[in-house]
Amino acid sequence: MEVVHIDDLTKVYGSGKTAVRALVGANVVAQTGELVALLGPSGSGKTTLLTCMAGIVEPTSGRVTIGGITTYDDGWKVHDRSRFRLEHLGFIFQAHNLIPFLTARENVLMALQIQGVTGPPARRIAQDLLNYLGVGDRQSHFPEQLSGGEQQRVAIARAIANSPQVILADEPTAALDTERGQSVMALFRRVAREKGSAVICVTHDSRMLEGFDHIYQVKDGLVSDER
Repeated sequence: MEVVHIDDLTKVYGSGKTAVRALVGANVVAQTGELVALLGPSGSGKTTLLTCMAGIVEPTSGRVTIGGITTYDDGWKVHDRSRFRLEHLGFIFQAHNLIPFLTARENVLMALQIQGVTGPPARRIAQDLLNYLGVGDRQSHFPEQLSGGEQQRVAIARAIANSPQVILADEPTAALDTERGQSVMALFRRVAREKGSAVICVTHDSRMLEGFDHIYQVKDGLVSDER
């Protein structure tokens, strides 16, 4: 089932002679359970495309539809977009962005609490997710006590706590060596298949592309489907 449809998306920063065309007529489609890569060098427009999908950056033209909802209708307000992100999207970043003074379990619990899930149900979900991702035995550790790969697994657990339709990952393996990076990508494939989310991953590293369902090449704001 199609869950992401990006149609003729363009983003221009500035105007006149100083205008920068970060995206030019981009088209991207992702199905439920798919792992999709946005591959390209730094400055190619990958992150702009991802933030437009997330409703963080508003495109100059074009359409973003996620789960049948078009996210840039004129009636949408900032609050609406924030709520949409909370309910439908999961985010994973290169820097993990774990809260340093919370344990691994507490980081996941916070994501659940934002959704209104608290008490024993939240603790059970957090434990199940950390076990699912192989870090259940590290649940009481703080981020600084975890390896880079373990931190990324906790970040993935937090991202999927709300059972999102779409997971957006921005250079999630950039700080990892090849072996650990490929291990994280294998987790993304597993999450996509078993949890039914579409996982869209920004990367500049072609070594991480094994097992992707679609590969979109991004260069100078242009997007091509390499499949």
